[in-house]
Amino acid sequence: HGHTRNLRLALEKQLRRPDVVLFLGDGLRDLGCLGLTEKNISLFAVKGNCDGYTFPEPDDPDERVLTIGNVRICMMHGHTRHVKGGWLPAAAHAAREGADILLFGHTHEAMEERLPAGTVLGGIPLEKPLTVFNPGTVGGGWGKDASFGTLTIRNGSYLLGHGTL
Repeated sequence: HGHTRNLRLALEKQLRRPDVVLFLGDGLRDLGCLGLTEKNISLFAVKGNCDGYTFPEPDDPDERVLTIGNVRICMMHGHTRHVKGGWLPAAAHAAREGADILLFGHTHEAMEERLPAGTVLGGIPLEKPLTVFNPGTVGGGWGKDASFGTLTIRNGSYLLGHGTL
């Protein structure tokens, strides 16, 4: 949403240069300020509800599933799965995609929930655990602190965290 200063701050707060930036939408055109290509950092992005209407980026999907270091990630902004009404339908979709992690935005609320194997989503029990994670928003607002998420992957294991600006 136009918070380029905070995007840069979130990147600068990292102890090590990240290999990848995962962007969950609403501000795709702002990513140029990060200079990721010059820093040799890969970018995977999805469109948010604002990107699709005011900042069209035809090459970026609404949802994306990717594997990094043997961890399967389903990422979305969340508006197409109506996460403001609850994240369970989005989590059920991520489980159907075989994801280990669901990353979503849209609500601007930082959260993390781990669902153990056997949890029933959409009438189907999870075959493996699923972590549901929202980094919040670098813009803050709506009574929320400006925040971002971190994801560290090593040897097929992962650690998620929230940072504030």
